[in-house]
Amino acid sequence: MPVYTPPMHDGSVLGSSPVILLLESSEGNIFCTYDNIYTCIEALCKFYEDCLLNQYPDAQTITYNTDQLFDFLAVFTDLCCLVYQEATQSYVAHNRAWIFWMLYEMLLAQLNEQ
Repeated sequence: MPVYTPPMHDGSVLGSSPVILLLESSEGNIFCTYDNIYTCIEALCKFYEDCLLNQYPDAQTITYNTDQLFDFLAVFTDLCCLVYQEATQSYVAHNRAWIFWMLYEMLLAQLNEQ
């Protein structure tokens, strides 16, 4: 499967930029590191799928739509990504809306590949 590398507003490509994902919920904080935004977004989808599998352990298949995924992620008190920028050698923070946009773009790209 080809790797989707979404462009940033400044024209650079995120495919090779390290990412730190920060999640905050009433139960605690989680942070994870990823090689790029693609693997970070895939991990968010997998996290939701694992929660669905725990909720419905007898289900043969799990299906969901983007609204359900976004509703699940909206429950987190805070959700952001820190994306490394080689040019400045620093991390740039991106908010929940940006993450939702990346999710939407990547899922749409996967749908178009089918």
